[in-house]
Amino acid sequence: MTKETKQTALEQFAIALYEKGLLIGNGDWMQDVLQEFKEIEKEHIIESILENRNITSQITYKDAEQWYNNRFGGGESC
Repeated sequence: MTKETKQTALEQFAIALYEKGLLIGNGDWMQDVLQEFKEIEKEHIIESILENRNITSQITYKDAEQWYNNRFGGGESC
């Protein structure tokens, strides 16, 4: 059974731009920029999980990162 991952909002946005012909330029440069912003988005999601946990919860950064990786496929590039 394969794990189904979801796309982040950033990935969905990049795909929409590409499909409309608005995402152009050097492919390597664009991949680097998208990967950089995916890392920023990942950190925001993890921080949000940690900030909104119950005070008595034992959720750690590692737990939040594992949840992100399971949900969005981890460090895979766009």
